[in-house]
Order: sequence, then C-alpha cells, then structure tokens
Amino acid sequence: MDIRYPETLRYAAGELTRIAGIVSLCTALSVTLNVDPTLAKDPDDLYDIRIEHGVGTITGSNPRSVLMGVYAYFHAAGCRYLKPGPAGEYLPPCDLASFDCVLRKAAAYAFRGQCIEGAVSFENVRDMIDWLPKIGMNLFMLEQVVPFNYMSRWYKHEASTVKQDEHPTYEQIEGYTRMLEREIKLRGLQLHALGHGYLFEPYGVHYKTWADKYTLSDEAIADAAMVDGKRGLYHGSPNFTQLCTSRPEVRAKMVRFLADYLERLPYIDFLHVWLSDAAGNCCECDECRKHHPCDLYVTLLNELDAELTARGISTRVVFIMYTDTLWAPEYARFEHPERFVFTTALARDHGKSYDDTPYDGAIPVWKRNDNHIKASFPLMMKFYEAWRKVFSGPAFAFEYPFYTDHFNDPGCMEVARVVWEDARSIRAFGFDGIMSDQTQRACFPNGLAQAIYAATLFDPSTDFDAFVDDYLTAAYGDDARRVRTYLETLTALFDPKTLRARLTETEQDTTGSAADVKTWRNNPEAAARFAEVSGVVDAFREVLARHTDECNPARRDMWRLLELHADYCVKLAQMLGYGARGDIDRARARFNEMMDWLSHVEDALQPEFDLVLFHKEFRRKLQ
Repeated sequence: MDIRYPETLRYAAGELTRIAGIVSLCTALSVTLNVDPTLAKDPDDLYDIRIEHGVGTITGSNPRSVLMGVYAYFHAAGCRYLKPGPAGEYLPPCDLASFDCVLRKAAAYAFRGQCIEGAVSFENVRDMIDWLPKIGMNLFMLEQVVPFNYMSRWYKHEASTVKQDEHPTYEQIEGYTRMLEREIKLRGLQLHALGHGYLFEPYGVHYKTWADKYTLSDEAIADAAMVDGKRGLYHGSPNFTQLCTSRPEVRAKMVRFLADYLERLPYIDFLHVWLSDAAGNCCECDECRKHHPCDLYVTLLNELDAELTARGISTRVVFIMYTDTLWAPEYARFEHPERFVFTTALARDHGKSYDDTPYDGAIPVWKRNDNHIKASFPLMMKFYEAWRKVFSGPAFAFEYPFYTDHFNDPGCMEVARVVWEDARSIRAFGFDGIMSDQTQRACFPNGLAQAIYAATLFDPSTDFDAFVDDYLTAAYGDDARRVRTYLETLTALFDPKTLRARLTETEQDTTGSAADVKTWRNNPEAAARFAEVSGVVDAFREVLARHTDECNPARRDMWRLLELHADYCVKLAQMLGYGARGDIDRARARFNEMMDWLSHVEDALQPEFDLVLFHKEFRRKLQ
C-alpha cells in the first residue's frame, strides 16, 4: 500500500464535491486544494480557507489539513458532524454561490486522536476513522500486530444473550486491519501501531485474547522472564509476559522483528514499543536483577533506533511510562532522542480534570515485582518530572475517558465538561496532545462529549456553553435547550462520583489526608436520586413524541437514539436503586434483565453503545 499526497487531496476534492452536492443547488464550485508545507511542520495542522461566491482556495500544511479545511468550510456554512457514520452528518441547505468563507486555523496540539478499544466491528472503526478529520482529530492507533482482542469481541458477540458467535479468525481480522490502515492513510492521518501484545511475535506466537490458550517453543520459554523461579507464560498470556531483556541475543530478536515489521508496513508513522500489559512480572534472573527494567527498556530502544537507521527507516518510536516503567532509568540514556516520542498511561479520577496540586513527597522506591502503588495524578506527574530529566522530546498523554468511565454518566454532561477542561489544560503539564484509548462505540445518546474533546484539542479557546448549545441545536433543533436541561438533570441524578466509587470508601489526597467517599451501594441519598429518574424521563417523553417524524435524517436519528436512551436510563436507575437500598441480589437480577433487553435492541444502537464494556463495568460494580 502506498498512499501519497495526491490521493489524500483527491479524497478531499471528492468530499468537497459530495457535500456541496447535498447542501447546495449550486455545485459548480471552483475551489483549488493545495498543500503548502511552509505553513507549519508536520505533525502540526493548519488550514487556510479563502472562498468567495464559490471560488477560491483551501490550503493546508499537509494533506490531512486540506481535508480538515474542506470540512471546516462546510462547518462554517452550517454543517455539523454529530457522530461517526453517514447518519451523523447534519447537512442543511446552503447557497454556496453566495457564501463567503475566510478562515485560517492552526491546531494547538500535535497529537489528537484515538486508540482502538472495546468490542468493535470493522464498520465501527472505519466510521470512526472517517469522523476524526471532520472534527479536527489527526491520528488513529491500531493496537497489537492485529487488533484481534478488540474486534473479535464484537464478532464473537461476547455478553450478548441473543447473537451467536461468528467465530472470527485471525486472518479475517488481519484483512480488516489492512483495510483500516488504508482508510487511515487515505485521509492523511497519523497511523500509530503496535503497543502491547507483540513480545512473542519473534517466536511465532500471535497474541489474540487473554482467554486463548498458547504454547511456547523451547526457545521462547528460555527467553521469557523468570518469575518465582520459572520461565514461561505469566498468567497464561503472551500479552502479560515479559522477556529476559538483560540478554543481548533476546533484545536482538525483538529488534529484528520490529525492523522487519516496519519494512513490511512502511506506511506506519509511529511505532509504539511497549512492554507487557501487566505488573509483578519482571525477570528475576541473576543478570536482570542487576538492572532496573527501564534501563534495559531504553537499551532496547537504542538498539532498535540503530537498526532502523541502518535500514533507512524513519518511523518514529513511541515509548511509554506505565507499570514498572513509571520509574525513569537510572543510567541508560537515549542516544538519538529525535527518533522518540513519549507517552504515559495516566492514572486519574475521570470525574474531575487534571489536578495541578504538587505531590507532597518522594517517588516511592521501586521494588522488583513488589510494587503496590495506587498512583494519583499528582504522583504520576512526579514520575513524569523524573522522566523529563531523561527525555525532553515530544510527549502526549494516553487517556481513558471513553473506555468504561462514560457509563457512570448517562447524561454525559459531566464527561463533556471534564474532557473539555482536560483538552484546555494538558499543555500546562508538558504534553503536546492526547490519545484517547476508547471504544469506538461511545455516542449514546450523542457524540457531544467526543466532539467537544476534539474541538478543544484543536483550539483550547473553545467556549463550553457555546459549543454545547451549537451541537445540541444541530442535533435536536428548537428543543435543544430542553434536551440540555434534561441531560444535565440525568447527570445530576445518577451522580457519577458515587457510581465511580469502589467498595472502599476512603480516598487519600496529595497530603495523605483521608476523606470518606460514599459509594452508590447502601446509600439512601443515592436511592432517592435514582427514584427520581423515572419521573424525569416520563416528563420528557412528550418532547420525544414531537420529534418522531423529523425531516432531516441526522436529526431523526439523534431523536431515535434519545428515545432508546430514555428507556435505558429508567432501567439503569431501577437496577441501581435496588443496590442503593441494600438489595444487591435484586440489583443483580435486574442487571441480567437489562443485559437481555440491551441484547435485543443492540442492532438499533450498535454503533453508539458498547454492550461488552457496559457488561464489564456494571458486572464489576455488582460484585
């Protein structure tokens, strides 16, 4: 596959023609699309629109910026991109022949996008990739060599009480992966790849899911980390198993695999080279014990850089601060830091934005396979500061607001405000953007939270209330204000803070002081709030009834989702209400009933709602 600039520009020209043909009787636009690399250096994005009476230019700093400029032109003309997929395009009529647009905007952050997660189909991921440049995002990551773990969950229909396992194969998902890579590159987006799950690829072991069974060769067993005196798979999974990286020959096998991988897929822009997705599994052999795992990690990265340089491969390499690599290396340093980009999986409460309170204390001492740290955001920033003394190059945050946390806020209004604040403030912590590790099925009841996240990462001056009102007006028309009040009421009644709280009811702040946090279980105040949900929904049903015959297809679909969402909220509140009154057995029974209902209506909300992750989140809450 070789997607070059002209093809992305041809795609942009096709989108210009397509949307113009829908919104205007006058489709005879005379618009020139140009790339001017002097406007900004990649990966920054800048577009310049100068169109009067349908004639003019859209220029960008790179091909995807030109495509973003096309979508921005129609946004200025009244179009909105409400959620992924064709049904998410609100394209009202506009006389483009008399519409003038002079607009120049540059993205504030270099890294803005998503990583695959959840239980997602090929179409879910494809439609998300299509949506990203419409809302100003510039990257997508396909984790693992083949993201079987995520896509197979959909095709297996895990958690569904209705659908049968389609028995997806590794080769099938691999084929989808190649097609998705083409969709990413067609739009000129940054393609990020790999991450977890690849460590035993040099030995012919393809990681699929944690539940699959794996057999290691004698060679692979000999090279695996020694834990508790044994070498082999840690917890039965190659995704959880480290390698014995103190041995140069083991690192050489990994370096050779990664370099060969990039030679096969030269269109990858950023290769994420992470260690295993587990803790307590560092190699305990005599030689590995002489080194901190981060020193061996940086040594591996330097050796990879040397091999890529020798082969003439310019792909950037992303390393991560995560589990045992929270601690900066003691002696190893990057020989060519310009090759690398830094990311970190942040530990934080998604109910509030980043806490700038300094951590009051020293970084905990690292202990091999004996670390039990619940890292707050201030502590994470303490680790980050130590790393920045070693590496001062570009860095972005790896975040999780739409993994499962959004299920704690059925109104999604707190989520929207928190991610808006995150996008405005992330620069202050030394990051040049955010990658959201999330399901691509997170637009229930709408895509407002994701849209404002993207808009604010592009432009941190985005006004919260103005954006929300504009989005909701495009989605719901004259009743937008009532919809906003309704969703804000639902957020308040479900009270995401109590839903997030674990069975433990004490949390510590940065000074070590403890405060009680009430969970939703055995909580009379929460029970009273949950009891109000049904009445609020019933009162709103007369608004829903007025919009069953919307003419605009995008609005019709948004109202349809809101109607399904009303039933969902009533059932969710009833389930939670039993637990809040102390009857957890009845709550579990209602959860099973709700899963069956969701399974039966899943086809009606499949692109917007991830049943597998919903099941994961609430099964945990009901344990």
